[in-house]
Amino acid sequence: MLENEFTFWPVGQGLFYTGIIGDFVFVYDVGTKNKKEFLENQIDSFSDNLLKITHDNSRAKIDVLFLSHYDIDHISGIKMLISKQFQIKKIIAPLITPLTELNFKLESLKSQNEFVVNNDLRETLDSLDTKIIFISPLNADENLDNNDHDTISDAVDITSMNENDFSSIKSASGIIKAKYNELWHFEFFAQSYEEEWVKEWLIHLKASLSLYNNIESDLNFNLDMKAEKKKKTELLASEVHTMVNDNFLSHNRLKILLNIIKCVAKNLNIIKDKANVISLILYHKPLIKEIETDNNAQLLTGDSVFQNSSSLTPTTEWEIFEKKISHFTDICVMLLPHHGSKYGWNDALTKYTNYFIVSYGKHNSYHHPNLCVTKKIDKRKLIRVNEESNTKLTIKFLPCFIFPHRCSIKLISGDKRRTMYFKL
Repeated sequence: MLENEFTFWPVGQGLFYTGIIGDFVFVYDVGTKNKKEFLENQIDSFSDNLLKITHDNSRAKIDVLFLSHYDIDHISGIKMLISKQFQIKKIIAPLITPLTELNFKLESLKSQNEFVVNNDLRETLDSLDTKIIFISPLNADENLDNNDHDTISDAVDITSMNENDFSSIKSASGIIKAKYNELWHFEFFAQSYEEEWVKEWLIHLKASLSLYNNIESDLNFNLDMKAEKKKKTELLASEVHTMVNDNFLSHNRLKILLNIIKCVAKNLNIIKDKANVISLILYHKPLIKEIETDNNAQLLTGDSVFQNSSSLTPTTEWEIFEKKISHFTDICVMLLPHHGSKYGWNDALTKYTNYFIVSYGKHNSYHHPNLCVTKKIDKRKLIRVNEESNTKLTIKFLPCFIFPHRCSIKLISGDKRRTMYFKL
């Protein structure tokens, strides 16, 4: 049986997921908003565990680091990985746009996280000196053909994949397909966002920042709102980003800037949960004959937003995802979207998986996981991973010696072991 191990590490309010498949190692997000010691301890444990499984002192490498998005609690540990002598060979992440840069800048300022000081996001990632493949988000009007199920035969090996392969490995549904040798199958895509509410937020933010600048400069405030609404979202984001850098950060007006942002968000009823508009969604499963059976796939959803109950919340995300999830069959474990936020939830999710995993901080201010979400899930099917070390969840595909014609998937969470057996 191929050595394999998949782990949700207890890092508090954040996410650190690792996968070991023979000689192939990948990570999906590495970050926390809790004390950095939580994350550092788990990275050390991962390093020790990797040595035990591979028996090779020289293999402190990560073949692929997947980044779901650019919130601090999902990426703050990248430099920590490097400081622990891990070599990151490749990063696969959503495309960085002016809107992405703006969101990253604003969140970094609010959190004052040491991951970024004054650099922009692209500069920060470029400083890592590793190959980066950026994935463009799907748009609502993109081809959502649901009949493309030939998702394995034309996939390329993920260790050699680059942007030039996308035309041949992107399915009709927009999903990118890859594999590790003939052993493991990967599919991923970047979830899109609803432009209307994002544009409204940018316009109001630009108007408020402009108003303050004009008052400070004793100028007449005059912003043509009709003209602003005709601009593209990314142009508005770029303009706001420039204003933040030139008119506020360069003049040490951080406190004023944060108050303006807070007031705009309050007036538009935009809370932090609704600002996570893009996440790279990753699906993977074995191709090995011994464990190529029902309910053996895992689905990682990052901070996806699927709720559409508010006028300023994305409305197309679930519609797009629902078209995709039909491709993602036999899901054993699904990461609960956005740490169990009510804005990441959709009732239809319960019919797609055996178990939900929620990664969160026990005393977080966001009230994750939300009660309205957890009460929809059978408590026997919800596994919690937080800053307590005994909540670490390990998933292993193993041969079943009791039933020779079956494969077993073991979910080991703290002292609790849940074993599922499936016919070969």
